[in-house]
Amino acid sequence: MLNFSGVTYMNSTGIALIVGLLAQARKQKRRLVTFGLSDHYREIFEITRLSDFMTLYASEQAALAGE
Repeated sequence: MLNFSGVTYMNSTGIALIVGLLAQARKQKRRLVTFGLSDHYREIFEITRLSDFMTLYASEQAALAGE
């Protein structure tokens, strides 16, 4: 579970780290869950199609409940 609620800036290195985590999770047949993305970063995740490979939730409570 990745918590982005305190993230105000992320560069390409940060995106590359997330891609690496996604690759590891897929190898292990695990899913990656993310919450707390700002509207800006949610849009970036959608544009880059990262959101196709992880579930995005608005809050930690929603992520834990799988809502």
